[in-house]
Amino acid sequence: RFVGDIDDVRIYNRVLTAVEVLTLAGYHPMQVSSWSATPASSSLKLHYVPEQLGFLADGATITQWDDTSGHFMHAFQGTAGNRPQFAASGINNRPAVNFNNTRFFTRSCNDTNLGGNNTTILGAIRQSGNSGANRGLFEHGHKLLYLRDATLQRLTFFHLGENTDKINSPSDFVNLIAADSNMIYSVSHSLSGGAIYKNGSDVTVGIPPTSISGTCSTGMYLGSRNGFDNFNGLYGDFLYFNTVLSGADRLAAECYLSAKYSIPLAAGVTCP
Repeated sequence: RFVGDIDDVRIYNRVLTAVEVLTLAGYHPMQVSSWSATPASSSLKLHYVPEQLGFLADGATITQWDDTSGHFMHAFQGTAGNRPQFAASGINNRPAVNFNNTRFFTRSCNDTNLGGNNTTILGAIRQSGNSGANRGLFEHGHKLLYLRDATLQRLTFFHLGENTDKINSPSDFVNLIAADSNMIYSVSHSLSGGAIYKNGSDVTVGIPPTSISGTCSTGMYLGSRNGFDNFNGLYGDFLYFNTVLSGADRLAAECYLSAKYSIPLAAGVTCP
């Protein structure tokens, strides 16, 4: 017999449609069409989840943030003063990771899952400060995602090998004046261009130029650029796909983040 707690059981006298199943189950990155239960075949290469750290006390420092994508690409910080902190109610009362001051994670770049030319990065963030010229979110090899230009705070996908901006958002991508600075960002990029989305809405400025491929030489960083230009804010989920997601797949991931962190999507953007 079963020993434990049962939360909710529903029994239907017919086969539910796919839309009905989705409504009951809620959104999740595993609903992306290129996701696979076999990690090597899946496009989801990184997934950092704050509640995976829920065993920690609020404000406790974090030595390792485990990757839950199945690739075990865990992020580390060996220096005590640079370790991010667990925030039990960081983003709309959901757990988050605090990258305040000089705190960041890193790992070596001796992996190939992130080095391809096709990329989609998504996450939920709350920035708590914009002093300084740049604020790094993610770096791996030639790929750098960061907020730049001091208080203008443009979200930029940068090609370090070419020393060139590839995609830019408008100024004030994160509005610290507004009462609610929680937001969902999405960035997609390939050799032929890319796009930046804020709360599901395309905010790309101009026409992204084509790019060239590059290799990893500096490691991977979360919450900083190569150990400096720190983000100074809170991370919710962080997701990295080694493909350019279709609009429907990207929306599924954005709807997951929106529902989880109670962050509304932009006007006109509707979850199916």
